[in-house]
Amino acid sequence: MAEEITEWSLDTPVAFFVFNRPELTSKVFQKIREVEPPTLFLIADGPRSGVPSDNKNVSQVRSIITDVDWECYVRTLFSDSNLGVKKRIQTGIDSVFNDVERCIFLEDDCFPNTDFFRYCQTLLEWYDGDDRVMDISGSNHLKTWHPDRQDYHFTRFGGIWGWATWRDAWDHYDPEMTKWADPVFQNRVRDFYGGGSMWEYVELVLDRTHKNEIETWDYQWMFAKAINWGLTASPSKNLISNIGFDANATHTQNESSPMSRVPRHSLAFPLDQAEYVCTDAEYDKRYYKLTNSIWERNRYLRQLRHFYVRNHS
Repeated sequence: MAEEITEWSLDTPVAFFVFNRPELTSKVFQKIREVEPPTLFLIADGPRSGVPSDNKNVSQVRSIITDVDWECYVRTLFSDSNLGVKKRIQTGIDSVFNDVERCIFLEDDCFPNTDFFRYCQTLLEWYDGDDRVMDISGSNHLKTWHPDRQDYHFTRFGGIWGWATWRDAWDHYDPEMTKWADPVFQNRVRDFYGGGSMWEYVELVLDRTHKNEIETWDYQWMFAKAINWGLTASPSKNLISNIGFDANATHTQNESSPMSRVPRHSLAFPLDQAEYVCTDAEYDKRYYKLTNSIWERNRYLRQLRHFYVRNHS
């Protein structure tokens, strides 16, 4: 089934997470301005104590995003103190879903094209109430995946660099991953990922997240989807470029990463709805191979740095 051919306008709420990077914030906010969402959540973390530059940068960022020059309901969620990425994003999404039932999410380094918004809105409508699909990603880290025969596909690996979901899906989110301690749920995750090396990789990152060894919010979302066998819709062509790989980033500091600044592509509308809802196993294998190689390389570099510091201090 194809999307209806009509003059398109965005009627889905958008939430924008920002912190202390004015230049990136301005670029992404301009793309939001182009589609004029009718509801806009502006979610900002506060300055860190002991980092004097944060005060100026945080103030500048907030000035940029509050310059809303279209008709729009705006809700600002600005923290006076620094909550950190894990708590700020989790509490921000919680607040969004206290007000609305579906939303598109962007962070300050996730640079979309305008097709991203229409794609998300279309799939939010198509899969509303379908428990098999828990979120929609604008990222395709493989750049393209069979665009000649499909507009999107389903995967067990979701990308949160530009994404969308529904309140009832987010209700499954637990920032503490309390169910991870139960072998029943660990086995459910293993079965979801099919065992093997893919499961070993997932088990490692989820276990470290549960032990608070990784300061993040998105692996908890990965866990919530896995124990509910929820899939992610991913576009056949990448719609988001992460422009924030630099020394100022929280997690994405390697500017030479193959995931940095992946080119964006356009989709042809109206979209054709997928005939089946099931994971694309070959895409998952290639995505896992890419992300695992990056993760292993970063772990090796961390070990080298630790060895150097230990032996030169």
